[in-house]
Amino acid sequence: TFNSDNWPPLVRSVVAKAGLTLDEIDFYLFTQLNLRTIEFVMDNLGQPMSKTHWIMDKWGYLGSACIPAALDDALERGKGPKPGDNVVFCATGGGMAMAATVWKWTAIP
Repeated sequence: TFNSDNWPPLVRSVVAKAGLTLDEIDFYLFTQLNLRTIEFVMDNLGQPMSKTHWIMDKWGYLGSACIPAALDDALERGKGPKPGDNVVFCATGGGMAMAATVWKWTAIP
C-alpha cells in the first residue's frame, strides 16, 4: 500500500536528519488507518510493537485527530512517551501528502 511503501523511508530519513538511529526512538505514532500497516512498518523498521500505540479497534479512524487521540490514549494508559523520550510522528493526509517529525518529549505526564 501507499503507506507501507512510503512510511519506512520517510521515517528513516527524518530520524537520520535528527541525528538519531531508529533504536534511539522511544515511541512511534502513525496515522491510525490500519493496524496491519503499522505492524508492517514497525517490522520493516526493526522496532517492536511495544514502541507504538493504536486506537483503531477502540475509536475507528478519526481523521486528522487520530494521532493526537492515539497519543492521548497512550498517555492515559501509561504507555506514552516520558520526558526525555524521542518520539516520531508520521502522518498521511489527503491525496499523497505525507509528513514525519521527531520530537524530544518534554511534557509532564
